[in-house]
Amino acid sequence: MIPKIPGPRGRAGALAVLSALLLSHPALARDLHWRELAVSARLESDGTLLVSERHAMVFSGDWNGGERKFRSRAGQRLELAGLYRRDGGAGAGGEWRPLASGSLDDLDRWKWADWETLRWRSRLPGDPEFDRTEIGYRIDYTLRGILAESNGVYVLDHDFAFSDREGEIERFTLELDLAPEWRLAGREAPPLRFEAAPLGVGESFVVRRELSYAGVGAPAHATPRVLARGVRQPLLLLALAGNLALFVWAIWRERALGRLRGLPPVDSVDRGWIERTVLALPPEQVGAAWDRAVGPAEVTAMLARLQQEGKISSRVEERGAWIFRKKELHLQLLVPRHALSEVERPLVDGLFPRGDATDTASLREHYRSTGFDPAGKIKVPLERLLGRRTELAGKRPPPPRLPSAGLIGVGLALVAGGFLLSLPGISTGVFFLAALFIPWAVAFGTAVAQRDRVTGFAGPAVTIAIAQAAALGLVAFVASRPEMSWLSLAGAVLVQLGLARTVATALQTRESAEAIARRRELLLARRWLDRELRTPAPRLEDEWLPYLIAFGLAPRMDTWFRKFGGAAGSAATAGGGSWSGGGAFAGGSSSGGGWTGGGGSFGGAGATATWAAAAGGLAAGVSQPGSSGGSSGGGGSSGGGGGGGW
Repeated sequence: MIPKIPGPRGRAGALAVLSALLLSHPALARDLHWRELAVSARLESDGTLLVSERHAMVFSGDWNGGERKFRSRAGQRLELAGLYRRDGGAGAGGEWRPLASGSLDDLDRWKWADWETLRWRSRLPGDPEFDRTEIGYRIDYTLRGILAESNGVYVLDHDFAFSDREGEIERFTLELDLAPEWRLAGREAPPLRFEAAPLGVGESFVVRRELSYAGVGAPAHATPRVLARGVRQPLLLLALAGNLALFVWAIWRERALGRLRGLPPVDSVDRGWIERTVLALPPEQVGAAWDRAVGPAEVTAMLARLQQEGKISSRVEERGAWIFRKKELHLQLLVPRHALSEVERPLVDGLFPRGDATDTASLREHYRSTGFDPAGKIKVPLERLLGRRTELAGKRPPPPRLPSAGLIGVGLALVAGGFLLSLPGISTGVFFLAALFIPWAVAFGTAVAQRDRVTGFAGPAVTIAIAQAAALGLVAFVASRPEMSWLSLAGAVLVQLGLARTVATALQTRESAEAIARRRELLLARRWLDRELRTPAPRLEDEWLPYLIAFGLAPRMDTWFRKFGGAAGSAATAGGGSWSGGGAFAGGSSSGGGWTGGGGSFGGAGATATWAAAAGGLAAGVSQPGSSGGSSGGGGSSGGGGGGGW
């Protein structure tokens, strides 16, 4: 008899019924909970906590097996004594069968998935899925360093359950025993017994008790281990001695160049010395040489020189009113561009992009989308010219960098090696070592900024000393952290010494003794000019105006006029005058020689200050666009962690 084949409607109905039956089958629902978790623990006389956990785990679904996450604080050490299985649940009869360490591809094997997660295989992928299957597991382990001590009082603050798990614990029991050397602070007597039912997901069970120790000496494994003082102190003294030696070395090298000597008294300077020492160079070269920097002051000084030489003319206009008033500089080019020098031409091409006339407002509009840095136009050719002057071009090779790199590289390798060898006992002190780069950045930045200076070392030296003291203090703090290994501490000392050496090398000048001496002369000249501008009748010439600007003394000139200059003159347009090349200006009109506040083509008195302010604003250029989870009841307790399946 041929069986009857159901029609389309019949087949669809049968499939729907079959799907509903399969989806509702309890074996396909993935679930895990604990029927019971029973913990037995004993605090030994040396402070070691022996723990045995008996898990009655109930699996449903396609679980591979179980896992236990151990949460340990810094300085605590966990050692696994054994993992056992008993079918039918933790309370069933029969022997506990030990599981072996191995690949998790094999049944009844365990392995550390990471430094805190223990996993074991309960079911192979091809086996039937669990259907409310209860399996008993026992985990035996020891903990060291779980107590905190203060003034002879030991505190146990430990989580004997674990909040990070998939399901609830229907019943939890704990029996805690103490070795005879331990005394409870209250009236309780060991063993202590606790019970809780149930513990929901996210709940833990913390026991906190104060204890006293009646044994001989101190319990060896009660508190987290720290390095012995006999190990820490020599390494810290090495770090201190190394830092001192490095900076004595740096100071000795700089003193040999004459860089650390004080400047001669300002009274030793006269006008003739100024003419020989300063006016022998164009003002923009003086400005770039005395502080080894090229910026708006050098640009403004060059513009002042070009105007005195009759290569450009200028006028200042004020726009706006009240607080919105602005001073704008208008410039006119008076000579062919091919007649300009290698330093002048790039600046003039940048300032005059559309012909032989320009002003502050049109330059802002022209460079609005690209930005404009006048100092950048003259920096390279100006430094090239200075490099041709033998008295300023002398260099000395920098100290070798390889020793610093070697110290840092070997130190980092030792830190990492000590950290890895100390696992599973983890020292959080290792992670604090990254903070060494904070004081190093302060000290290194200060040293780099100081490197081109020829005086004024006291302030930077104090800053560097404070930063290095902070770095040494951080190393000392790390040395006292729990579980810090001597290998990691030795590495930390080498890293700090390597960083300190980079600071000591950054502090040292790259210039020769001759160049240092020449720049110190220019600095002395600046101090003399600054002192003269503080007097009612300075021994200056109006033709020296570009040099005063190059030395950054334009604000001092403005102050002089407001105090001593009297009524301001009116601004003038281009004047004559030419650069003689021998150290003086010829031509131009000043008020009979001497100092009137600038004079000549700048108008003198307040008009000169106005011109300098407007030119400084133009020299500043145009900026580019856009530049301008905890567990409940756990708290700070030790222990805890998680458990479940995978």
